[in-house]
Amino acid sequence: MKWMDYQKRLGLNFDDNRKALRFYAQMHNYFDVATSIDFGRSIETVFCNMIGVPIAPNEDPFVLFGDKPYGMQRVWIYLSKRQDNFVDFLSCCVALINSYPKKQKMIKNGLKDVLLNALDDCQIAYDILNDEDGIFIFPKGAKELDDALVSEPLEWLNAYPKSRTAFTKALKAYSEATPDNASSVADKFRKTLETFFQEFFGGGRSLERYVSDHTYEQYLDKCGVPSDMRDEFKNTVNAYAKFINNNAKHHDKTELNVLEYLMYQTGNIIRLLITLKREESKYAD
Repeated sequence: MKWMDYQKRLGLNFDDNRKALRFYAQMHNYFDVATSIDFGRSIETVFCNMIGVPIAPNEDPFVLFGDKPYGMQRVWIYLSKRQDNFVDFLSCCVALINSYPKKQKMIKNGLKDVLLNALDDCQIAYDILNDEDGIFIFPKGAKELDDALVSEPLEWLNAYPKSRTAFTKALKAYSEATPDNASSVADKFRKTLETFFQEFFGGGRSLERYVSDHTYEQYLDKCGVPSDMRDEFKNTVNAYAKFINNNAKHHDKTELNVLEYLMYQTGNIIRLLITLKREESKYAD
């Protein structure tokens, strides 16, 4: 039995804040003792440039005596300042992993294992994306929603490569969302849906044009979707496009608390259309 499970059996439940504090402690303890892992000045520069902070002052990052931080201990100089925002802290840990060049695969995988093991031990749900830029980890919401509206649509989008690339970029941005870039993240989800409509229905129109000319409504009708459900889908897509236009695409007014909904709604619309397409192909065969 894991210690957190034991605590729960005693009635001492962990809320998200306590999980995050436990996670911070585990990561701190790791970096405090992991001085043997190479963290040279060149990697430190890449890491600091990636997260946008100046390199911490220190005459020599490899000093092996006294009370000056050295090696991996220096990472905590940067990470410790991010503990007020769990997603920001997690994104910086991911930046550290991706700062190492491919030739240092052993270190990259070791850091990844430390991070994933800490998340697992603290019972913090997450999902992973890999692309040419590296590994990207983002917190998960309800597992059923993530599987149905994120993971599966992402897999199904293999048949729509431009849309898959756009969705991957949006999910990556979501994993690093802050109050300052929330509108940009929201617009990336809009771009995902617009790209998907272009690949799915054909043409290079804007999302708004696909909404206004009723392309998707005609497709739903063709697939035998009842009129009341077609109206529901129309209202959903209209509200989605209108919100992002008014709060993200043309105005920087998006709040962090709506991004999860936009992510799931993007997956929901994509999932419905691909499901209908699969049914259509099955009966055509």
